[in-house]
Amino acid sequence: MRLYEVAQLLQEYNKGATLNKWGERIAQAAKFNHYHMEDQWLIRGYSSRTKDIDDDKIASDVLTAFEKMDPTKNKQYVQTLVRWYVGNIKKHNQLQDNYDDWRADANLDRYGEADYEDSSYPEAYYDLELIADDFDDFHDDFGNYVMNPENLDTFKIEDAEQIKTALERYNSMKPQLQPNERDIGRFKTFYRFEDFVDSKMDPEQKQEIEDEMLNRKDVKVLYNGPMGTVTIPYTQEASCLLGKGTKWCTAGKTNNFFKHYSEQGDLIIYNEKPGNEKYQIHVTFRGTEIRDSRDREINFSKRKEFTEKHPVISKIINKQRLKIIVELRDTPFDPMEYQNWMGQIDTIIDFNAKHHGKPLRFIDEFWTEPDSFSGGLSPYLKKGNIPKQTLNQLMKYAVSRNQRWPEIESMFLQMFNNAFGPESDNWNKHNPQMVMTSLDRMLTQLKPYTEKYPWPELEQYKSQLLDKLKNTPNAQP
Repeated sequence: MRLYEVAQLLQEYNKGATLNKWGERIAQAAKFNHYHMEDQWLIRGYSSRTKDIDDDKIASDVLTAFEKMDPTKNKQYVQTLVRWYVGNIKKHNQLQDNYDDWRADANLDRYGEADYEDSSYPEAYYDLELIADDFDDFHDDFGNYVMNPENLDTFKIEDAEQIKTALERYNSMKPQLQPNERDIGRFKTFYRFEDFVDSKMDPEQKQEIEDEMLNRKDVKVLYNGPMGTVTIPYTQEASCLLGKGTKWCTAGKTNNFFKHYSEQGDLIIYNEKPGNEKYQIHVTFRGTEIRDSRDREINFSKRKEFTEKHPVISKIINKQRLKIIVELRDTPFDPMEYQNWMGQIDTIIDFNAKHHGKPLRFIDEFWTEPDSFSGGLSPYLKKGNIPKQTLNQLMKYAVSRNQRWPEIESMFLQMFNNAFGPESDNWNKHNPQMVMTSLDRMLTQLKPYTEKYPWPELEQYKSQLLDKLKNTPNAQP
């Protein structure tokens, strides 16, 4: 027996000592996954924001979950689970540093400045997925910045059954492995470990969804044809049967999350032909999540195929999106939920402009919400200077509503008066001509709306500013 094997067997896991050494990093990693990964184990356990939960409690609860995943009596794999889990912090900082360098170079190439305030590239790398379709080079340059556990060197605790199964298989096959393969510490992440375990297992025959499953009352069949089957399970039992052979947390025997996910939106299961690969598609107002049978998010090229080109799946996804858009006509905006779906505002606006073209209460209230914490127009009411991309998206929605929007008109006039009016700080501190130049930029961007809907109050305001400018010494209108 090798020395490291002896050390593993003799190692006594001590929760208190582990908390003393790793507790702070465990809590930090959990909060990151709660915010960025939407780990349902965390969300279900901490209904309020994790920042308001005691770090010691979070770390203790996470360690308890790890202990349940570990199949050994002396819990010899818990330390490895901890190391895998907290890898997200280091990887997150690394990705942001790399992206900062990339963004500076990209802005330099596009604008001639290292960092331009109207840059089309977001400041945080994790917002890149929101603009993926706008850039032809996304797949080559941005592919390493996706926000999923595999890429962030962590894992979701909601996948406990999947993790426990991999550890059980590894522990049972360990005596038959080569000496250098018996050191679990050589695996940098859980997903690399799982790949190794799967490679040692006999390849499982991909299981086709049997015909009798399609006739169940708790299963809705959306498609059954030469390209496979597309179904929606309405019970946990149906979800487990349709997901047989997968590692989905909605198909697990224990700690199943079917109810939680299905309450947010239908879980769509695609059994692809040929090959019998299974995909689970979840469309909500937060976006579209697509996972393969190993419970890993599909790559961008496959995602683009499913969402835009696939003759069956793309139509089903678009129909689900339209259903969500229609529901948003009567859904009130909740500022407290802003951070949970902030990345989907642009997606909803784009989809409404392309397919729907009606006012949506949810988006209306987002833009007119007076609480500046919640985004929209309110952060710019005092200073003006709305970023070009933000104003373009607002105009896209304002025009696609196909109705005049008095509330947003009032807010713009308030902003113009605060930021550019004769009594404003800008007018007093800067050359009035510079004030008018900045204002003209936004007025030009407002043209799609003003050309569709006459806005006499805005014309009157512009005339008053021009008169003021004419009477200002050393200013040229």
